[in-house]
Amino acid sequence: MVSIVRPTYSMIFYLSSFDTTVQILGNEVYLSLLLAGGENLCKRTHDNKSILDRFPYLQFYSMLWNAKKMKNHRSPKWFFLIIFTALVSVYRQVGVEAFAAAKKRSGKPKKKASSTTKGFGAPPLSLEQVLAKFPTRIPKLPTDDDIATLECPCGKPNASYGDCCGPLHNKIRPCLTMEDVLRSRYAAFCWRKVEYIMDTTHETCRDWRGDKIAWAKDLNKQGMFDSFDFVGLEILGGEDFVDDNDGYLEFQVTMRGKDGGTSSAAVAGKETVVKERSRFLRDPDTKAWTYASGDVRSEVAGLQDTQLNM
Repeated sequence: MVSIVRPTYSMIFYLSSFDTTVQILGNEVYLSLLLAGGENLCKRTHDNKSILDRFPYLQFYSMLWNAKKMKNHRSPKWFFLIIFTALVSVYRQVGVEAFAAAKKRSGKPKKKASSTTKGFGAPPLSLEQVLAKFPTRIPKLPTDDDIATLECPCGKPNASYGDCCGPLHNKIRPCLTMEDVLRSRYAAFCWRKVEYIMDTTHETCRDWRGDKIAWAKDLNKQGMFDSFDFVGLEILGGEDFVDDNDGYLEFQVTMRGKDGGTSSAAVAGKETVVKERSRFLRDPDTKAWTYASGDVRSEVAGLQDTQLNM
């Protein structure tokens, strides 16, 4: 068998690169040819670093090549020594690899997936989840029905929240007039309904943003007038139409700066009045009005550039 395999081994070794030979024959077959190569094995493993890198346990033959016993390599004892050593080396290597594979399969107990939404790979929060984290100024009552019986924060005479701005906030009906938009947005600012402010802002408004989550976060941080208490809304005159889908409404809002809050010293604890002429646009298909822009007029310190967006 050795006489048959040796020429095959020599031909493959000399005519092909190590990597190409392994790709053709596979590790196991190539190793068998190496082991059957007899004395050539010692010299080839000694000279070829690629073989030693792939089969570390063949280092033994590289060392034998430098041994003085190589002068007797053609003796039967030498041949059986080669075969015996090869079998022991392969057995040891296979045993080590099998142990390592078994250890890798067993491994350490897997940690349970964390329930937190933070960290690498965690899915981003939805708009609803972001909004749920924001504080509100909605009166704390046992049920929504109790809230519906409250006087509407927009200040419309003899109107409860359930009959006035409640259906608009809850999307039961759209804003069919400019006054609907104005009153419902004022009430939304009073009770800190961030989503409603975004929903009733027209796309042409300078405050409108495609990224609703970023927009909501900005409103929550600095757009809900947290430094003031809302005292009242007064509509000045009637709706001024440009055409069926475009119009203006003028109003004024009275606010009181909160003591000990983030209000400036000039307005803290004092009532201030801000006037605005707002533009509203109507969707020809849904007939719903939304807020488009506003022209603010105020001489109060700290509020000259404030846009109420109502």
